[in-house]
Amino acid sequence: MKLYHHAPKGSQILEKGLFAFSKSPHVDLGYYTYRSGKKTQAEISAWMEEFFPGYSRGIRCFTEPIQPTTKHLKSLVEATDVYEIDLDALIRDNLVEAIY
Repeated sequence: MKLYHHAPKGSQILEKGLFAFSKSPHVDLGYYTYRSGKKTQAEISAWMEEFFPGYSRGIRCFTEPIQPTTKHLKSLVEATDVYEIDLDALIRDNLVEAIY
């Protein structure tokens, strides 16, 4: 099965990999510090785990690429590159903890 991840154009996913929030060296803490009241990536990751085990370690994927059916989605699609992920290969390599 193929999954799709959209990332900002110019990201270095192909060179450096796709990281979950808790492991990414490039997270934008602003949104999460506002929501959580926490200040560091480690504190926010722990806060995320309180709500949903695995939340800070997850990546978000779609079962198909986002289609530009609205003005907002068109802007999103134009601002991102889409990456195809082979889910079966990740499962074979024991890299999938859970799917929600």
